[in-house]
Amino acid sequence: ENKKNPELEITVENFMNDLKYYRRENVRVMLRNGILEKIDEADKISVYKSIFALCDKKIAEQLFKLIGQFSVEMLELDLKNRNHREFVSFLMTKYLRKIDTKEEADCQRLFEIACIVENKPMLQYLIQQGRAVSKYPKLVTGSLELFALIDKIPGGVMDSDCKVAFLVEAALSDHSIKAIDLLVEKGVDLAEKNSEG
Repeated sequence: ENKKNPELEITVENFMNDLKYYRRENVRVMLRNGILEKIDEADKISVYKSIFALCDKKIAEQLFKLIGQFSVEMLELDLKNRNHREFVSFLMTKYLRKIDTKEEADCQRLFEIACIVENKPMLQYLIQQGRAVSKYPKLVTGSLELFALIDKIPGGVMDSDCKVAFLVEAALSDHSIKAIDLLVEKGVDLAEKNSEG
């Protein structure tokens, strides 16, 4: 009797189980066989995040070929997990211009995530595009190497609110003295007042 292995049946239930139990080869096969067409539209972001949680570069490439662009929401994995941080950083570098940044709110969230995973290429790209300006003070929350990206911020972009936010973040950072010294070197006055005084 020729019984079919239920794990190889292309069903949403089997696909979700394969994701849950990290059966990468089965996930690849199901993606090749059009499983995404069977996923409800409302569930797709959640499924994409589960696919990324596998931290598999080949599967990510396969997914990109199928959907053509990644959203910021897809990158919102458990960033306390080192493997997830490294994988999200890899995705940001490889698909730098293929992540949807049409909305400013997405750029702001992307900037925050890039600070968490310490992805300099994405941060430089967003700064060059003049996006997520209100999140620039988050540069202080990373390493001093990341904070050095303040040099890439064009003059005149930071208003008094942004400068005060930089000072507050610097004061709260693990490397507060060095961060404040760097801000002063960049011309931020310690007596700077924001719009609320």
